[in-house]
Amino acid sequence: MRVNRIELKTPYSSNAYLTSYLIDYGLDMKMRPAIILCPGGGYKRISKREGEPVALQFLAKGYQVFVLNYNVCPHKFPTALFELASAIKLIRENASDYDINPEQIIIGGFSAGGHLAGYLAATWQNEQQWAPFYKLDDIKPNALFLCYPVITTETAFRHEASFLRLLGNGANSNIEMFSIEKLVTKCMPKTFIWHTFEDQLVSVQNSLLLGQALAQLKIPFELHIFTEGDHGLSLATKETLRVSDSKSPIQAAKWFELLNQWLHDIILS
Repeated sequence: MRVNRIELKTPYSSNAYLTSYLIDYGLDMKMRPAIILCPGGGYKRISKREGEPVALQFLAKGYQVFVLNYNVCPHKFPTALFELASAIKLIRENASDYDINPEQIIIGGFSAGGHLAGYLAATWQNEQQWAPFYKLDDIKPNALFLCYPVITTETAFRHEASFLRLLGNGANSNIEMFSIEKLVTKCMPKTFIWHTFEDQLVSVQNSLLLGQALAQLKIPFELHIFTEGDHGLSLATKETLRVSDSKSPIQAAKWFELLNQWLHDIILS
């Protein structure tokens, strides 16, 4: 395994970076799918529990994995979005060096990182948003997975703090533009989503609203709602649960294997 730090330069920032976790068998290599992880943290911080521990699990399944350390508050939109776009572009352009299939680049996000990944997945084809910095084929994600994501700006269900940090105090004037379920088009990649019914921080309605939007446009998706579990479960294993978590939600821990199977059946077959 090779672990490296890869600096990212974007039109809005120069201090974001990727941490890469790469399988390296020397000359005996095949082209592998890539996973780009966007940890959560409410656009306030980057959750370590949703970075390396998850990356190592994907690495063990044969993926080349990258964890995005993106800029959070006081940086505002679109700083983190362009950092994710630059990460996809860099990985695709250097796919042969990383032993990656450039048509199998998968992005995934947790909580507010899910909003970041979901927003790019919903708007990657918006040429006006990206010109003149990126060509659309360079930043296209081939699949998306979201873990207890921040999705909607609907007042009853939105995670207020995430949007305030992302957009600033003037957020309410155009906040609907950042509601991912309203941005879905037929260009949205195939999507895997999971959430817990008990999530008291980011309502399960976020995932349900996105699932409904995907269904309306007939975009293939898989949605799992587990009964038990607080917000921010990461892998939902003893190693990644917080001390404050009241119990280990055994059901929710199944999400990783369900996702791995989905990726093999839908994306990698």
